[in-house]
Amino acid sequence: MGAWSALESVSCIDGHFCVAVGYSASASTRTTAKRVAHSLIEVTNDGAHWNVVSSPSPGEDVHLASVSCTAPTRCITVGWQGSEPLAETWNGKHWAAMSMPNGASGTLSSVSCTSPTDCLAGGGDGAPTLVRLHGSSWESLAVPNVGGLNSSIQGVFCATKGCAAVGSIVESKTVQVPLSLSIVGNEVMPTGQPAIAGGGQLNGVSCETPEACVAVGSAFGPPDGSNLVERLTGQAWYQVRSKGQRTSQPGFSAVACPTSTRCIGAWSRFSSWHYVTAVGTITTSGWSMTTSPSPAS
Repeated sequence: MGAWSALESVSCIDGHFCVAVGYSASASTRTTAKRVAHSLIEVTNDGAHWNVVSSPSPGEDVHLASVSCTAPTRCITVGWQGSEPLAETWNGKHWAAMSMPNGASGTLSSVSCTSPTDCLAGGGDGAPTLVRLHGSSWESLAVPNVGGLNSSIQGVFCATKGCAAVGSIVESKTVQVPLSLSIVGNEVMPTGQPAIAGGGQLNGVSCETPEACVAVGSAFGPPDGSNLVERLTGQAWYQVRSKGQRTSQPGFSAVACPTSTRCIGAWSRFSSWHYVTAVGTITTSGWSMTTSPSPAS
């Protein structure tokens, strides 16, 4: 691996087979401003030993941001190379590059699959991008105009009845607000946007259905520091408040919900040349931070 490496997403089947993706970058010193990123993929078949696997996208400025597996022989990973979207598929032995739809551009930040042949990926670079995998081909979805100077999707999640996508809209030089979309089939519809005092953005989402979701991200104002937790019921979002913890945090970056009443949010930040991590427990009555081990530098 390079001097700067990060695994940004992981997907597991039955606790034994897992795939993690990210990037590896080389630099002569930690203070080098320019680093050349390469794709990084690791696979484990026993849940204990990891192996780096070759990617079909070995060029420079390659960043894999998200992965979703439906079987040990079927995974999809997405990201970007330069300013172009990137997708790869795993068949149990090798990764293969996938063709993107004509006209697709920008980054892909998140992917979610409900079957080996049905996935949704989202991202954007100035405007939100959604692409859907049907069978072996990706197609672009028409996204309604959400306004603002620019906007992007940071997280997607698909359940059996549809998908949800979250992100942010930059309305002006000083105002940024959350973005929320519902996807059923190939139809993309805005849901009621969360109203956050001071603005904010949503980075991750987990759903039972497209109308029952928990989303996490960053708030830019009080009362809960920078952590933002929103719950969608029907077409209305409401903010889940902290249980008295209002310290400054970088904001949740991901969420997973093992049950309909309990979710786990996570974040990390770079401090003193190493990453500090934390997790939070989210229930219907509020959220609270939980001790998390942070790796040494």
